[in-house]
Formats: sequence, C-alpha cells, structure tokens
Amino acid sequence: MSMEIKFRAWDKEYKCDVLVDALLLHRLKREVILRDDIHGVFKRKIADVELRQYTGLKDKNGVEIYERDIVKLLELNEVGKIERLDAAYVFKFDDTCYRYLHQMLHLTIEVIGNIYENKELLDGK
Repeated sequence: MSMEIKFRAWDKEYKCDVLVDALLLHRLKREVILRDDIHGVFKRKIADVELRQYTGLKDKNGVEIYERDIVKLLELNEVGKIERLDAAYVFKFDDTCYRYLHQMLHLTIEVIGNIYENKELLDGK
C-alpha cells in the first residue's frame, strides 16, 4: 500500500496555513503553487513557506494529520506536536521525549491546531 504524498504550507507573508497544489522544482526556480479560500491560487518561492507533509493518517474526526500539527492523545490526555525523525513521524511531548506515531495507532488522536497558529496549546501542557 502506498501513501498519498500531500503537503500543506504555512505562508510566511499572509500568516496562514494553505493547501499546496504543486511543487515546481526546477534547477533555477523552486516555487510552490498554493491555494486557499481568501487568496485563491497563488505562487510563492519555497523559501517563503514552511512545508508540512501529510503523515498518511487521519484523526478521530477524519482530519488529515500533517507535520507540525498539534495533537491530543485522548486516552492519555497528552498534547504534543507531530515531527519527522529520520524516515518516521513522531509524537513529541517536549524537546527530549517522543513516541513513534505508528506505535500509537491504537490510541484516539485528535488534531487541535498547528505550531504556527496555536503554539499556546503546547505551553499549557
């Protein structure tokens, strides 16, 4: 089974999380085509966004889980962020403690935000 490769991006100028329609990776030009409800379809240099890759998983509500999402493990009442560590995704409790995401599939996960728009959710742990 193959994982769908998808991205979201944090647009540094507009300060919003947007969908990625395409990555244009030419030798001289590295751009991304983005889309949201307010600005429509627009283009940015890759350096002007923070790309967030889809983990291939959805939360309890069917919401896709991306890198740097803030999630809650309902059974454990734990809040953390999703990060990539080498070739795997991890649920990171803090800077030194993490669990591999694929080892927690038996738990109920809920996306509650992302580190760009909701960083305060990590401060209150």
